[in-house]
Amino acid sequence: MIIRRFEKRDLAGKVELMNACYPNWPSSLEDALHRQKSLRNDIYYQAFVAEEEGKLIAFAYLQSLDHYIVEQGSYGLDVKVHPEQRSKGHGRSLYELLLAQLKLLKWNKLHTECTDRDTVAQDWLQRLGYKHIESEFSSKLDLANYTPPADHGAAMARMEEQNIRLLTYGELDDPDKEEKLWRLDEQIYYDMPSAVEYKKVSLERWRKRWKSPARFQEKILLAERDGELLGLTELGFHAGLNANAMIETTGTLTPYRGKGIATALKYASIDRAVAEGVPAVVTGNAEGNEAILRINHKLCFQPLPTWLFYACTNEDHEGGRDEKPQKEEPTQVVD
Repeated sequence: MIIRRFEKRDLAGKVELMNACYPNWPSSLEDALHRQKSLRNDIYYQAFVAEEEGKLIAFAYLQSLDHYIVEQGSYGLDVKVHPEQRSKGHGRSLYELLLAQLKLLKWNKLHTECTDRDTVAQDWLQRLGYKHIESEFSSKLDLANYTPPADHGAAMARMEEQNIRLLTYGELDDPDKEEKLWRLDEQIYYDMPSAVEYKKVSLERWRKRWKSPARFQEKILLAERDGELLGLTELGFHAGLNANAMIETTGTLTPYRGKGIATALKYASIDRAVAEGVPAVVTGNAEGNEAILRINHKLCFQPLPTWLFYACTNEDHEGGRDEKPQKEEPTQVVD
């Protein structure tokens, strides 16, 4: 086995590896290329791979958190090993390489995740000093034999009674619609239940996010009344148009909650997915987001592995303490 730094030529192998680890959340090479190019130049990012006979069998990264409001010195890290190569020490070897990078940093907290079915990872993280801070329920709706919920008609009628229109961004005739969508999207992200607070981005940065091949801005579904955007829902196609879609966001501005807007948006979005031949839709929702979870239940989404999010402080981390860090952003990495 060879362990080395991640290189651009490894991206296809990384996609194959991640899809093997998490088949319910597949990605395409095009989507991965966009994500790689979207990494900000001013954030700390190091990645490593393990390969055997020219094939990637594990991947690991360490990155400063740039989309969330966190205390100084917080980093995200992760290690993924191909299902056929686990319990051989590959993950531990890569993690120790990340620890060598951490010894060059002023770090206070680490964030990582695994699924509730990965009991080996859970035990390992707990031994290292990580604590479970949040869960995200994942679920899937197969659309081949989809039947609309019993209250589908009533949900749409409720929108008409409130003079609320459901339409796509492409159908919206408003010279200021881009800025309105940006503000709505960012506010909904900000209001989502999370153990780590979301940090709003500029319009320019938001535009770059929308250039992803997985996202289709013209098709985003909106709730609108008298020129004001009240809510939205969006489907992402990270593995391509012929694969399962992922619900990226569903939300309503706080003053308009409890009026059935999110329910109608999600019902209408599923209707459109069925009409376009989407095979299935997957989603993930924080355990405290009871309103969305109730909607998913009425739509008959079926549970997938739950994502478990962990955090660990420098003081609690077993084997990662460093009382005299050398500098904030190291230029040297371990080969």
